Amino acid sequence: MTFLPVVGLDRLTDDAVRVVFEVPSGERDGFRFVPGQHVTVRVELGGVEARRAYSLCAAPGGDGVATLSIAVKELGPGGFGEIAAGKLGVGDLVDVLPPAGRFVLQEGPEHVGIVAGSGVTPVLAMAEVALARGDRFTLIYGNRTAASVMFLEELADLKDRYAERLMVLHVLSREPREAALLTGRIDAERLPELLAAASPGPEAHYYLCGPMAMVDTAKEVLAGRGVTRGHVHFELFHAEDAPPPAAYAETAKVLAEGDVDVTVTLGGRRTQLAMSKDDDSVLAALLKARPDTPYSCTGGVCGTCRAKIVQGEVAMAHDYALEPEEKAEGFVLACQSRPLTPAVELDFDA
Repeated sequence: MTFLPVVGLDRLTDDAVRVVFEVPSGERDGFRFVPGQHVTVRVELGGVEARRAYSLCAAPGGDGVATLSIAVKELGPGGFGEIAAGKLGVGDLVDVLPPAGRFVLQEGPEHVGIVAGSGVTPVLAMAEVALARGDRFTLIYGNRTAASVMFLEELADLKDRYAERLMVLHVLSREPREAALLTGRIDAERLPELLAAASPGPEAHYYLCGPMAMVDTAKEVLAGRGVTRGHVHFELFHAEDAPPPAAYAETAKVLAEGDVDVTVTLGGRRTQLAMSKDDDSVLAALLKARPDTPYSCTGGVCGTCRAKIVQGEVAMAHDYALEPEEKAEGFVLACQSRPLTPAVELDFDA
């Protein structure tokens, strides 16, 4: 556990707050990050450990990581958002796990962020670094109203500094704007027009972050424009409920026949354990023997519990955080996996 002191709290909107942590000098190497990565906050709620992943919303400093900044939305009672919005104070200590994530800024001369709501947080850090190194950046940013726009002042400051290389298109769904193009949702009809206004070049990288419906729509639009998949990067903040695949039902039959032998390689150490029918997922079984197993959202969205199947077979209820190429190579999400064979081996170090 690494407890970081809170050194800053700033209200961003009525339901969002920026939390700034100080990283002690002895911990800074372990907290180095690249723009787009996230940290996981670990808290105890009602006697149960809860984890929540938050993207780092400020670019890393040049002198090592002295501070980390996250933006926290208050989504309802009982979560870390409620703590951050009303109970957290400067000087309080919070358990924060080291940065992780593969949704990161790429090398290239041009970048386009297509985001909605709090999906702007990782892309803001990307924009800061990309613009500072001389790249072009376009941000297509959807919100309900002007009052709900996070980081409005920070974006305005970036625009002042990099007016020739930064374009920001604010799209509001519940508040009319002077331009019809900027009024409504970022949907399959409006997005091509927004991209036409931005006119990105063929080498541009695209960063999609927000609700699943918007991300899926953006993927389809970009594919229709001939953008290669290697230039499209995404991260989900919210995923709609969807039924698991048919194979997932078969896992109950496998577990009903007896415990499944699970072997895991994590941090260079192998551990063997038994998974029973009472375990909701491979991750749940692993945590009993290896509490250091990495995880965060447990919803198949963040990808923190990504591992490679070495032996056996599993079925996943959802696999939002995995690319088709990763699934083809044998990578799975432990939080969504249940066994289809009497023995399973996973490698988290792969």
